[in-house]
Amino acid sequence: MKNIMFMIPSMIRGGAERVVSILANDYASRGWKVSILMLLHSHIGYDLDKSIDVIDISDDSKSVALMYPFLICRARRTVKTLKPDIIVSFMANTCLISGPACRKTKARFVVSERIDPTQDKRNIIVRSMLNSIYSHSDCCIMQTKRAFNYFPDKVKEKSVIIPNPVNVSTIATYGGKRIVASGRLDPQKNHMMLIKAFSSLHEEFDGWRLDIYGEGPERGNLENLIGKLGLDAFVSLKGNVPDVHQQMADADLYVLSSDFEGLSNALIEAMMMGLPCISTDCAGSDEIITDKHDGIIVPVGDITALTEAMRLLMSDRELALSFGRNARISSERFRTKVIIEKWRTAIEGDSHVS
Repeated sequence: MKNIMFMIPSMIRGGAERVVSILANDYASRGWKVSILMLLHSHIGYDLDKSIDVIDISDDSKSVALMYPFLICRARRTVKTLKPDIIVSFMANTCLISGPACRKTKARFVVSERIDPTQDKRNIIVRSMLNSIYSHSDCCIMQTKRAFNYFPDKVKEKSVIIPNPVNVSTIATYGGKRIVASGRLDPQKNHMMLIKAFSSLHEEFDGWRLDIYGEGPERGNLENLIGKLGLDAFVSLKGNVPDVHQQMADADLYVLSSDFEGLSNALIEAMMMGLPCISTDCAGSDEIITDKHDGIIVPVGDITALTEAMRLLMSDRELALSFGRNARISSERFRTKVIIEKWRTAIEGDSHVS
């Protein structure tokens, strides 16, 4: 039986974690022995095959910096015990631990960069460490051309660009006079700009509302802004919900207002549902949306451009619906059945068999 281990900070609901759940369940369904090693937090937000061994070596009571050498030792002991044939390490902070922990093991070592590194504020030490770890990996998986082009040639030589596998079972029905967004309530997502843009439009477009799905540390600040703008009856923070696609189905517009992303699963999912979409020009969006064909791209942080794009699609239903139809077609290239084979090839290397 082949043996694969995924390493990740936690399995809380998020883009990287969702991809790990898809890959782990796929390998388990194919008869592999599968384990997931959680390094930083003990949360699990996705359904996993019962055969998957989830191992938690985190310690939430102490800082990551303080725990760093201990996490390396714990991870290395776990690897020696389980003896995986392949190790797949997701996210830069995980790779800083898995790189030293997996050194000189016999396992194939695969890493995956999950965010736009140009926006991650990495100091020179962290950059040097990651460049070394990535260049000594067997394969480095990037999500976007922007991330790929950030790294030196030694890393690029080991790298492939593979988007995330995405599936949705819900198709947009429209008609709810709703703008929706989904994602962690975090400053990076810049939901504040979206709320402010909606504030300048809601009197012009009677009966419309804004619903934001997700949870996170920015909730208090967003609630304060909603109250300050007098939008309590028009804007809702819906939290994490298991059936987010079903809840968004009757929306008329999806907006991604992020300052930066790795590659937005939520945006791809919205397009796959057939929702008309607007996105800031963060990493990957220009590789997902063809501007003015299947969505609209606006500059990062530009509230005026975002407001005007929202006004256009809120007032021109036929244009919005045409974007939604085109989005459903163009997003098919991200379907799990299409992407999963690319992931398998990168993960398994020369030993890959379909």
